[in-house]
Amino acid sequence: FIPQHVAVVMDGNGRWANERGLPRTEGHRAGEAALLDVVAGAIEMGIPYVTAYAFSTENWKRSPSEVAFIMRFSTEVLQRQLETLKTWGVRIRWAGRRPKLWKNVIEELEHCERETIDNTVCTLTMCGGSYRGGRRGGQAQARQHYRKDHPEVPGRARPARR
Repeated sequence: FIPQHVAVVMDGNGRWANERGLPRTEGHRAGEAALLDVVAGAIEMGIPYVTAYAFSTENWKRSPSEVAFIMRFSTEVLQRQLETLKTWGVRIRWAGRRPKLWKNVIEELEHCERETIDNTVCTLTMCGGSYRGGRRGGQAQARQHYRKDHPEVPGRARPARR
């Protein structure tokens, strides 16, 4: 069984860095590589949809300097990885609350959407600023997002029993 949609909550980057004696920003940089690994793995396995929940409502409570870093870093990642993702055939979409995200982040996400609109190998939806943080909040929103993209699947998705 290969799933049609994988959702990833990008949480714990700062903790990962702290545990290694690194600045929290290095954890965010490691998260970039991890996300690319997930997308590459999805393509290799034939998974057509990946959703990355990258910035929860709880993240707005972080220090202003860390929030600023994450906003700048997000646009830099998109700029840095756009050509790679295009080459892989990835279509980029985004979902989020416009009033929350910085204007330059929204502009970069919209640019990436336009640049990749015809790609069909895998769709990467970036969710930012709009999902509830924490394990349960992320899981509930992942299910809701899946149902929106896959209305043909009735009710709650359940694993097959052997």
